[in-house]
Amino acid sequence: MSATPDKRDPRSGCAADIDAAHANQAGAPATLGAAPATLGAAPAPPVLQARGLCRHFVSRAHPLAARRVLHAVQQVDLDLAAGRTLAVVGESGCGKSTLARMLALLDSPSSGTLRIEGRPVTLHDRRALRSVRTRVQMVFQDPLGSLHPRQTIGQTLDEALRLATRLTRGERAERVDWMLHKVGLRSEQAQRWPHMLSGGQRQRVAIARALLPRPKVVVADEPVSALDVSVRAQVLNLLMDLGEEFRVAYLFISHDLSVVAHIADEVMVMYLGRCVEFGAREQVLRHPAHPYTRGLIAATPRLQPQAHRPAGVAPTLRAEPPSPWNPPPGCAFHARCPHASAICREHLPSLREVDGRLVACHHAEALPR
Repeated sequence: MSATPDKRDPRSGCAADIDAAHANQAGAPATLGAAPATLGAAPAPPVLQARGLCRHFVSRAHPLAARRVLHAVQQVDLDLAAGRTLAVVGESGCGKSTLARMLALLDSPSSGTLRIEGRPVTLHDRRALRSVRTRVQMVFQDPLGSLHPRQTIGQTLDEALRLATRLTRGERAERVDWMLHKVGLRSEQAQRWPHMLSGGQRQRVAIARALLPRPKVVVADEPVSALDVSVRAQVLNLLMDLGEEFRVAYLFISHDLSVVAHIADEVMVMYLGRCVEFGAREQVLRHPAHPYTRGLIAATPRLQPQAHRPAGVAPTLRAEPPSPWNPPPGCAFHARCPHASAICREHLPSLREVDGRLVACHHAEALPR
């Protein structure tokens, strides 16, 4: 099956969405309906559920030095339902990839709980972990680095089935051939080595490997950032088509808001390990409520840089993010925020509902729309 580019173009989708939103700000904003109790809540039962996920890293300059603690992810809650896509966005170092590794069962949380299809998961219980590991698969950013250089494409895909199923060799070969056609590759390409394929073809192989065990959740960490723009649209449409066909839930990590506008159902914005805004794609990208989200959108490249910027936001985010080893008190964004006040420097804002989405900002209701 070849992906068709008849869907929204990820090369310009975000800028078009943002521009259209600010051209029609007088209209009624989109709503989520009933306010969700937790992030990502959906009518369908969640296939993945996280509560209070935290990940801390401890470092010492030398054995006698004091311990330093980096809070990479702090108190993240989310529900992810089958067939839905949650995009996690933010600057480098905000905790996106650490969160992805915990949800993909590659890293153990320091605290919090993780459930897959209602079953609690811990990396310390190897027997239970083995039974659920095939339920969550991951697509990495670098397709060449994620494929074994000494295995052919067919061997790589066969290994994924051999470890996850009890199929015979012949049944695995049939499944591999079927999946190659699903992702738009030919049967003879199973005999090729990873370095013989293009970047887009290698990422299709990585997607095929992730989907072969029939997972419930696929964690995609920057899966198209290393691809050409023309190939990026094809891979994104392929992910969307296969997600709809197999009812896969995606957790999609990205820096590119135009890609997020193309593929996501909900958007989570992270800053220094915490979620600062969550809501439906249309709400977050067209009507951002948190100053940090507005700054990210204002930094999105467009043909007319000064046109249709969110109200009250400078063209670019001020200064650099603070060090995660020494975060500021109160709201971690207050040093870069044009709306910061004394309460922002003293008290950490909690997530609360504002206009049908969740926002962690003391002044969210008062910011210009």
